Amino acid sequence: MSADPDFPRTAEIRSLLDDIKISANLSPRHRDILRLYYGGDTAGVNSLSEIAQLYGVNVPHAKCMLRDATIALKSSDLQRLVEAYLKGTEGGRGSAAHEENWWAISTVMFMTEKEPERLWQFIVAAYPGLNTERMKAVFAAGPIEDLLSHHGEQVIDRIEELALTDDNFRYLLGGVWRAGTPKKIWKRLENIRGSPWKD
Repeated sequence: MSADPDFPRTAEIRSLLDDIKISANLSPRHRDILRLYYGGDTAGVNSLSEIAQLYGVNVPHAKCMLRDATIALKSSDLQRLVEAYLKGTEGGRGSAAHEENWWAISTVMFMTEKEPERLWQFIVAAYPGLNTERMKAVFAAGPIEDLLSHHGEQVIDRIEELALTDDNFRYLLGGVWRAGTPKKIWKRLENIRGSPWKD
């Protein structure tokens, strides 16, 4: 059964669906639609046309239902990633918490080059949970700095907008080093963040 090009049946999606903790965060309807399309349990794999017929809707409507369900699934994954990253970062290198949650820290590092949009979503979801100065320093010089260095043009507008509306996020920008950030992007960051942190 061929997949819709907008919704490829990837191993990542199947892995998320198979994760009991993540699936438990979904509504029954979202869970059913995802398993019908991506496969799972005894549902098999169904086309959008078949799903539309099952729910008594047209194919565009079924596609919207699948889109909403897929977003819900990925959001559940993001929540789990944020929680694990914060635990690992709070524990610090060498701690049991850091070792146990290294998968989350390494996943965030991998996002830098491969998934800048997902990294931005992670940053927005994670920064409110930074409850120590050390965690804030690691976050500023890690995910935020990496995103600006590799994808500054893509995200600087959103960074400026968030900094203007949230003083806590604006404060974090003071701990970002230039690294590989392009000059014109760095100038915009300096204008929005105020004073950099002192060493």
